[in-house]
Amino acid sequence: MKDILSYLLYMIPGFLFTGLIVFIHELGHFFAARSLGAEVESLGFGFGPVLLTIKGRKTDFRISLIPFGGYCRIKGAEDLTVALENNRNTISNSEQGSFFAISPWRKFLIFLAGPFTNLLLAFLFMIAVSALPVERLSHKAIAAPASDYPSLFPYFPEVSGIEKGDLILSSGNTVFSDWEDFSAFLSSRSYSEVTLKVLRDGKEVETTIKPYSVGDNKSYGIVNLEEPIIGRSESPLFQEGDRVVSVNSIPIEYTYDIYEIEGDSFTFLLENQDGERTVEWEGRSFPFAWKAELKIAPDSQTPISTGISKVLTLAKKTTLAIMKLLSFHFSEALEVISGPFTSASTMGRISTLAFATSSVSGIRTLLYLFAIVSISICIGNLIPVPTFDGGQMIISISEMIVGRPLKPKTYLILHIGGFVFAWIIIILMNAWGLIEKFL
Repeated sequence: MKDILSYLLYMIPGFLFTGLIVFIHELGHFFAARSLGAEVESLGFGFGPVLLTIKGRKTDFRISLIPFGGYCRIKGAEDLTVALENNRNTISNSEQGSFFAISPWRKFLIFLAGPFTNLLLAFLFMIAVSALPVERLSHKAIAAPASDYPSLFPYFPEVSGIEKGDLILSSGNTVFSDWEDFSAFLSSRSYSEVTLKVLRDGKEVETTIKPYSVGDNKSYGIVNLEEPIIGRSESPLFQEGDRVVSVNSIPIEYTYDIYEIEGDSFTFLLENQDGERTVEWEGRSFPFAWKAELKIAPDSQTPISTGISKVLTLAKKTTLAIMKLLSFHFSEALEVISGPFTSASTMGRISTLAFATSSVSGIRTLLYLFAIVSISICIGNLIPVPTFDGGQMIISISEMIVGRPLKPKTYLILHIGGFVFAWIIIILMNAWGLIEKFL
């Protein structure tokens, strides 16, 4: 009972946050319609009983009781109703400003405006996430070819451009303060050739790294080297600040050197401010973590390119998941996306916990979740079913091709069919876990 109550309580802020993104989607339609000659009768936030109405010159602005989503009602519903009641084959005598009085390409742009607004919003949110300062781990940008450690990285071929112990300094005007900055920079480059300035044997050297294929993926074939200094330890044998000098009499320069040593018995020579000592250890699972610095800094030094890269990656994953959903492969689709109720509860829980940690963490998490929801709404509304923007855009394209609008009955049937299809998908998404138990 407690779990159900928590689920429902977290759902409230989740629905509110999702509703704001949906409302911004409707704002995109609103501004596009107004600028393209279609009048908007009402623009509302939420559903259910109307709590507040502000009458504008041409549009009523409303706030409703249930703060989830919104709507943009474009003038023209009466034209469709009259055509259906009189059994007409066309929607004629439409008033100026009616949706059915404007050209198909204008209709297309009005429907495109909603998903486009969500995509633009996702870019802005993700760029902000990448620019906000966070407390994160920081490692020196010391690199080595992965092939220098063949037992750890057996599938990586030899690469040129990087030598073991190189300290990566910059690429062009981008200076790297640590490995995390460098890694984010590489991700934003989509695996293209990169020119770097590195510190090698005390001298600054310019070099170039190139990506290559490893199975279905691409890699630059370089790894981050960490100094063998112990941080947190679960055993009193190892202390914070201990530096590993050698293991089994083999000199240790970096942490990977230890993992290259074969066997399950290890003799550690450790050094700290009190001098050197020897520790015997059995087993390849060590009771300590390597020391890492904590740093408060932007998540990326290239927030624009990093934000765009993250949005494109999420958009690709969401598109593939929705394709699985439409082909009724629910188990695979729900690994990436979830139903609106589960999504709202998860969003509320994560954002609440993040704000409990710190305000910056909460804002960053909320913006990230906003970006994910905005991408989902964008891609979801491009589904080629008439109840969604994608279906309406296809109708507009067909009208441009054939040179005449759809018949009123055809228009109505397509919308009813699309509405039913959408609700079937939504119901199955939320009930699929239960359905699977009985299959």
